[in-house]
This record gives sequence, structure tokens and C-alpha cells, in this order.
Amino acid sequence: MLRGVGHDWEICDIDLDPPRHGEVLVRIAVAGICHSDDHFATGDMVPTPEMVATLAANGLPAPDWFPLLGGHEGAGVIEEVGPGVTALKPGDRVAMSFIPPAASAAGA
Repeated sequence: MLRGVGHDWEICDIDLDPPRHGEVLVRIAVAGICHSDDHFATGDMVPTPEMVATLAANGLPAPDWFPLLGGHEGAGVIEEVGPGVTALKPGDRVAMSFIPPAASAAGA
């Protein structure tokens, strides 16, 4: 978890809601922190004050990036499945990507 620009990355446990329809809960064993994640730590991908002002002038909220859970690729073990999930079960080992375009490209 990254709590803000200039902070160190932390490894921590978080509480999650149970899986909803079509969702699974995965205990993450490994997740890669890549260079794009590090851009948040350095502030390279966080809106500048000028960008925030432009958003506000157009009636748009500024994104609240922190705390940020890094790592958009991971692997782990399914702990729970939500209603409607039939292809996976607790104990299954899975790998995933949290970036929809990357997941779409992988399936193409």
C-alpha cells in the first residue's frame, strides 16, 4: 500500500467485503510492483495543482489516489466465491491482471 507521494510502500492486510455476484476473493501470494506503480510514489502520475484547478474549473473532482494498492498483476489462492461463480472454487490457484485492457488483449 502506498499512502502518498514520497512515502515508502507497505505490506499490510486489509479487510474486504465478501465477494458479490460473479466475484471471487483471492488471497494474494505475490504481486508485482512495476514502474508504473512507482510513478505514484514519485508523484509523476498524480495530478499537478494546475490540473486539479482545471478539473475544478470544469466542475470535475480531482482523483483521490491514496491510499493506493499497488501491483496490477498477481497470483494467489481463491478463498471464497460469490453467488453465480461456477468455474472456480476455494483452493483454486489463479493468476490475474487488474488492468482491463491488458486482460482483453491477453484474451484476444
